[in-house]
Amino acid sequence: MAFLSQLDRLAPDQTLTALAAYNLAYALPFLAVPLSLAVAGRSVLPVLGKAVSTVERLSGFVPPVLLGLVGVGLLLDAALFFATGTGLI
Repeated sequence: MAFLSQLDRLAPDQTLTALAAYNLAYALPFLAVPLSLAVAGRSVLPVLGKAVSTVERLSGFVPPVLLGLVGVGLLLDAALFFATGTGLI
């Protein structure tokens, strides 16, 4: 939402450029596998297999840690708000 609120401050031609860049940056990770296969052919398959195994190995560890960090941040924000009247954000 912060990005979208910043678009109001830009000139119309800058808004279109910013939206195009945002959409490209969003779509690029999803296009990485098909583009790498198109460019490098089957030689990229071992690299992609290694990436998949790394993601599978980390998928049991990273989400709980991130969720815990978000929880700690929310607790700190609530405590700070009750203590001072203003939160972290």
